[in-house]
Amino acid sequence: HDRIDNHDVTCAAAGIAVLLEPVANVFAGRIRVFVQESLGGNDEAARLSGINVGFVRVMVFAITGGLAAISGLLMSSRIASGSPTLAQGLELDVIAAVIIGGTSFSGGVGTVRGTLIGILFIGVITNGMTLLNLDIYFQYIVRGGLILAAVLANRLQEVKK
Repeated sequence: HDRIDNHDVTCAAAGIAVLLEPVANVFAGRIRVFVQESLGGNDEAARLSGINVGFVRVMVFAITGGLAAISGLLMSSRIASGSPTLAQGLELDVIAAVIIGGTSFSGGVGTVRGTLIGILFIGVITNGMTLLNLDIYFQYIVRGGLILAAVLANRLQEVKK
């Protein structure tokens, strides 16, 4: 078995996600609380409180950039080539997975575990539609409908609170 195929890369990516989920939950919680509580919506107040706003902002962007680079490497290794348009069109899948996973559009609510569940759900739905040989445009309509249903369910939950 000299060659790495798509199944190997997919299994490796899934394994990395499952192994890093507890770590990501801890860091996501701490970083979110740190950034929201320290910076909030007022940079000047945070600066006057003794927080290095520039450093926090740079670190948040650096972490985001590093994670995007890892994602790019995994995507490139999956098809054994690189292209600037490689993930074009996956934005809808990402939004759907995050929203279905329980993240609120209004912010402040959501977990890494919920997002992983949303990714699995969208993956199964997409795979099923592909196996049924459904037209790609119909697949976009279904995914958009899933996002709409998840957002409406989220809004109904927020109204009940």
